[in-house]
Amino acid sequence: MNSSEIRVALRWILSRSWLGAAVATHSALAGLGFVVLSQTGWAGAYSWIFAAVGTVIAVFVPWINWWFQRKYAARSEAKQRLAKVTDTLPMPTRPVDRRPSSLLAADNRVIEFIDHREDRATLSAWADDELSAPILFLKGSTGTGKTRLTIEWAAQRTDLAVLRVRPGTEASIVGDANALDKSVALVVDLTFPRPELNSLINDLARSSGRKIRLIIEIRTEAMIEHLRASVDTQGRLLLETAASHTLSICDGDADVVRRIRRAHADLRAKLNIQEAPLPELAAPCTFRSINETVVASILGDISADRKSIGGALLSSEAAAWRAGGPGFSPSIDPATAMACIGSLTLFGAHSELAAVDLLRLVPELADARLERRYELARWIRRLYPGAADTEFVGHIEPPSLQHAVCGSIDSSVIDSMSAHPGLPKTAVARALAVLIPASVTFPHLAGAVSNLLHSAVGENLPDAVRTAILTQRPIDVDRAVAQAVAGGEVEISETTIAMLSTLIGHRMLVTRAAVAGNTVSSARQSGDLHELALALDDLHMASRVAGDSGAALESVKEAFDLYEVLCAENSTVSVRERAAQAAMNVGKALYERGRYSDARSYLEKSESGYRALYADVGENMVGRLAMVRATRGWLDIDDGDIDGGISAINEALDLLTRRPQTESEQEAGALARVRTLRVRALTNHGHEGESLFEELEDVISMNRSLAQSGEVFDISDYLESLQCRVVLARRLPDRREGEVAYAQDAVEIARNYADSYAGIFDIALAQALLNYSFSLVSARISSEDAVEASQESVAIYWRLCRTDAHRFRINLSSALCSLGAARMSSLSPAGYTEAIDAFQRAVDELRTLDTGGSTLLACKMRCDSKIRIAHCTKELGYETRALALLDAAVDTIEEAEAEHSGLFTARLAAALAVKAHWLASPDGSLPLLTRSIELFESVENLAPEFEPTYRSALDLRAQFDSGQPQLKYRV
Repeated sequence: MNSSEIRVALRWILSRSWLGAAVATHSALAGLGFVVLSQTGWAGAYSWIFAAVGTVIAVFVPWINWWFQRKYAARSEAKQRLAKVTDTLPMPTRPVDRRPSSLLAADNRVIEFIDHREDRATLSAWADDELSAPILFLKGSTGTGKTRLTIEWAAQRTDLAVLRVRPGTEASIVGDANALDKSVALVVDLTFPRPELNSLINDLARSSGRKIRLIIEIRTEAMIEHLRASVDTQGRLLLETAASHTLSICDGDADVVRRIRRAHADLRAKLNIQEAPLPELAAPCTFRSINETVVASILGDISADRKSIGGALLSSEAAAWRAGGPGFSPSIDPATAMACIGSLTLFGAHSELAAVDLLRLVPELADARLERRYELARWIRRLYPGAADTEFVGHIEPPSLQHAVCGSIDSSVIDSMSAHPGLPKTAVARALAVLIPASVTFPHLAGAVSNLLHSAVGENLPDAVRTAILTQRPIDVDRAVAQAVAGGEVEISETTIAMLSTLIGHRMLVTRAAVAGNTVSSARQSGDLHELALALDDLHMASRVAGDSGAALESVKEAFDLYEVLCAENSTVSVRERAAQAAMNVGKALYERGRYSDARSYLEKSESGYRALYADVGENMVGRLAMVRATRGWLDIDDGDIDGGISAINEALDLLTRRPQTESEQEAGALARVRTLRVRALTNHGHEGESLFEELEDVISMNRSLAQSGEVFDISDYLESLQCRVVLARRLPDRREGEVAYAQDAVEIARNYADSYAGIFDIALAQALLNYSFSLVSARISSEDAVEASQESVAIYWRLCRTDAHRFRINLSSALCSLGAARMSSLSPAGYTEAIDAFQRAVDELRTLDTGGSTLLACKMRCDSKIRIAHCTKELGYETRALALLDAAVDTIEEAEAEHSGLFTARLAAALAVKAHWLASPDGSLPLLTRSIELFESVENLAPEFEPTYRSALDLRAQFDSGQPQLKYRV
């Protein structure tokens, strides 16, 4: 304790009158002790005890008291400050009236909270795990119960202080929350703009300890992107580790109907309404919010479609306005009431004076007395109170009701208010968040949205961009903005991109690539080679994520050439490392295009560069070196050198595991990626066994943990490992029963990521659909579902081929083969005819591949497709034509075997066995069978899919030997 604190303490002690009595008592007791000090025995002992007690009272007790007062006073002051900026959950239930906005307010908890047990358990597990991320994004569309979930969860967690942060108060939260005597869970609703939330994130990133947890409610991933763009470096690192949970949805139409009936009965009982028939619910149900349906059906006569539900809610709400609302009855006509309430709740006036000023812009109130406008402003506040001191009027809940109110007022009122000079940008952003989705149902709001966009963005957006925004097609907005940026019509900042991402719920990937292209142009003009190389690197990444692999390849090749020049001039470690990385990126891009020879050349340069760096700077380069070695191994496998490729991947894995592991996320990612490649290689090329499956499960667990960071490459590895599990389960008899379930799980996870990341994981989804279709065909479960999955995969690859045919044509061919196999599984003439069409389209696509040579995968698909075309033709009754097609297929396989020695032996043996069955004569069949069996027996590890054909060939030869051949065989 320093001298200033001692002076404060003494001043505090001396200012308390009761301490005088304590000192006097001490003096008296001490004096008594001295008086009898000369006495002996018990009297002397008592005198010393009195003196000691007096000393304690006079000296120690005041100090202890002062320490407690200081500690608890600070905690009490922190609680008082938090009470002004947060609401403690669960909040006391307010009296409700029969307005829909009152019945549907999450805080009022009018309707029973049905199910969501798993969601509550997830929140508790996250809050109790000290090692979990301090931030959790709670995702769900409008009306799925995000706010209600946090309220109900808070009621269960008495050990936590669960506080909902009011808008505009985020900057003062973290310090006071740390002063409380228990752990704190802060809840923030980010379904509307929160400009100051970045302050809370930055403060939390710098806060010590694990006392504070943050739950952020969002509707789309774009809101996270906007948040990332607004925080500092430490805040961004914290967001990268954030956890995420999507609210569980209803399990099918029957579950929707069950919940609606249960909530309907509950609400009728609370409102004491005897008769309120349910709307007729047609399957499939399309309601996002069950509670809206229930409230609308009780308060108004509706059918089951969404538009009539919104109309019923608005009619009931307007009836409450005509009655004056709770506790007040202004004389106002319905149209004026609609305009006043709609405009104030849309912009959320920040004070009473601002509300009165905005009401002046309502035409009917332009000449009204000031007292009249005050009267109306206070009435609207009673109906829809704001959530904070900075928000005089709040939104109308649910959002669909707010949309209906805005759609019922003249857009000129909104235009006049948006042009008001005193309107803050936060109010404009809040209005846009409501009007953009509302303009889909109410097109007359489009003009108001266009005008507000100019105010919000602060830049003059071209008409094409505004039109695209109003069409509600995010990808069109992205392309329109990118075109405007590339054409020099507008210079757009990262902040503006983030805001547009939030408004349209899209990541604006094409726009980011266009901005990177402009940066490259500026760097060219500057003449700085290093700056240009860095800009080209950024353009490569942006183009690759946006799906433009051609631009990505061109930019990274130019970047590598520049880095080589820079290395010759100034061979620093950073430049050499960037050169090695650029070489690896070029190699990977060329490999994806099938240009194996060129790809190998660049990968060798990259490996050489990383080995030199490893010799100079040591262990920091191990992860990069292992990755380029593993990539070379995967290339070798695809080029036919399977053993050499697997050996290279094992070398890469050995590099990462032979030294002590660190906690570096980069190194963990490299290890997971190399292990994923190894398991994929072993799985795809005949290796199997329970030990490999257990290793794969461990890899999936690693990738799942890394994928929670939201990094694109980590998620890609996670999805790839899920696909490996499907393929491996197909080959293991003990795991085969779970194959379809694994495939379905992979499709659901890939679809979730594809929806959240707006196109980045479409390829993974298409591949998952292919595996799912193949699993259904193999299990003979449902040819219809298999066809549907294959058709969706074909549609995805057709769309991708329009942007990059070189890269995706082989994937499209694979999808067409899968569609053909699914059509075949129906075993009907129509199915065989459609299968022939699909296989022939696959062969045509493979014929147009420009890969600088036939790839192994393309050869396999071409051979298999031709055999299946022949089989379908035979099943349709055209036996002569089928035999001619089979001969052509055999010739194709022999050519492939000559090109890829030993890799097509089993396929050739299988084709010869099929032909032997079809010829149906000893003279023609026996030589083919002999050669087929010899070829089968020459294969060292025969793949499981060829074993039935091999056994069939042995059986047929035995039948010929016995003189009773059974010449029936299906491919």
